[in-house]
Amino acid sequence: MDYNKFKIKKNIWSLKGDYKIYDEHEHVQYYVKGENPFLRSKFSFCDSDDEVLFNIRRKLLSLRHTFYIAKDGIDVIKIVKTLGIRPKIFVEHLIDPDAFYVEGNIWGLNYKFYQGGEEFAMVSKDLWKLIDTYGVVVKQDADESLVLAVVTIINIIKDIQESRG
Repeated sequence: MDYNKFKIKKNIWSLKGDYKIYDEHEHVQYYVKGENPFLRSKFSFCDSDDEVLFNIRRKLLSLRHTFYIAKDGIDVIKIVKTLGIRPKIFVEHLIDPDAFYVEGNIWGLNYKFYQGGEEFAMVSKDLWKLIDTYGVVVKQDADESLVLAVVTIINIIKDIQESRG
């Protein structure tokens, strides 16, 4: 089966935490823009035609970093970072609990997406050696935009964790 390859690059000069997602030919396919640079509480996941595919919001006033990804006003994904010395990140599909699960070293940007026990997407810092860039490969028949939205939010949680020491 064929895979689509993407490169996610964080705009390190942006206060909003903006990300651009390129295909293997260096064309922007998607981007994420933050709406509140200081709270990092609302984001839009857009395609290259500026269509908003997902609205992303952070649950404020919560001890755990919790984000929701919504499509057409309906929450589809919940992403939560646990508390503790060795925190974990859990991804929950709210519509279909059997849709997929995520395993691997999330903090090291080396993890995979599985559905029915089979891998269908992989995230790896090793695919790109630049500091602010990492790679994602997604099977062609998978919902690449949803996978890329999840990966971006996981990275935002990681950035929030690292900025707080």
